[in-house]
Amino acid sequence: MRYYLNSKISKILVIIYLFLVTYLSLIKSIKSENILYEPPNLGILKNNIKYYINSGQYEKDIEKVINKAKEYIYNRTKDLTEEERSKLAVVFDIDETSLSNLEYEYKYDFGFNYETWIDWVKQAKAQPIKPTLELYKYIKSLNIKTFFITGRNQLNENLNEDPTIINLKKAGYYLWEKVYFKPTNTKISTIEYKTNCRKDIESKGYKIILNIGDQYSDLEGGYSEAIFKLPNPMYYIP
Repeated sequence: MRYYLNSKISKILVIIYLFLVTYLSLIKSIKSENILYEPPNLGILKNNIKYYINSGQYEKDIEKVINKAKEYIYNRTKDLTEEERSKLAVVFDIDETSLSNLEYEYKYDFGFNYETWIDWVKQAKAQPIKPTLELYKYIKSLNIKTFFITGRNQLNENLNEDPTIINLKKAGYYLWEKVYFKPTNTKISTIEYKTNCRKDIESKGYKIILNIGDQYSDLEGGYSEAIFKLPNPMYYIP
């Protein structure tokens, strides 16, 4: 009789155990599905981005990168003559690297529309990103050549009247060698386009020692000794 009871109890315990294992596995599966398939809430993300910017952390993070870039430039060129430095080049991206479009981003809640973007560009009122501008001035003081490579299109055949050129000058940038605009209706990727531009710069006899941008697509593809990426939580360009 004792053996029978023990056997019966054992069967019950096994059934309970299997039930618990199945139940816990199901709960774990449900949780895993939520983690894997539910993306972050867009509204919360936008609020987090605004806090990151408005708290001053965004600017601090930019300053950290710029300071490292300046240190690199100093160490790279400190033993060179002015003539040797004149054969070196630094490449800058424009949007969210040299000029800030925060006013546009806030106005359209981080959305993008080509017509509203062109209207914003034509106003030529994007503000300089101050740490980048200071780096730019430091580089010019060393007689190093500067180039801009932008994803913007040229909007005026007369370069001096193009709003991007006007905006750069108003912001305090000066004496660059060339601004590369992305051709309208081109089918090549951003990486390929910007790589080709850097290749063109080096074909003219310059050595690019630093390339700085806010997108990885600004920086990939080679033709630069060093790359520095600025933070940009607002948009992504592949």
